[in-house]
Amino acid sequence: MEELMTNEIKETNEVETTSVTKGQTSLEYVLHLKECSRELDEHVVFRYEEEFFSGKIVSTESGMKISSMQWSLKSWKWPNEPDVMEYLWEDVVGHIGTRKLVCRRGFYAVPELQNI
Repeated sequence: MEELMTNEIKETNEVETTSVTKGQTSLEYVLHLKECSRELDEHVVFRYEEEFFSGKIVSTESGMKISSMQWSLKSWKWPNEPDVMEYLWEDVVGHIGTRKLVCRRGFYAVPELQNI
């Protein structure tokens, strides 16, 4: 009986190990993001200081510049003064679809970032 249980545990561990190593575990996959096409005005998710932000690519001439949105309680909004900084392409996690306007005051929902 003990041997049978030990074999079952080994088989379960083998299945879990192979499914993790063979599966897609990238952040793009988990957040359901599309690959970034690196075009102007493309809406993207990017990393800054270990946090994720929504933004729009505003320049690709000398590096990549992104105008970022800011988080406000339960939604995203554009700041009064544009927050434009230069980022590395490695910081861009992926492309996001159209954000949803949640109120007339300029607050948006970004479904791809709701679970973070």
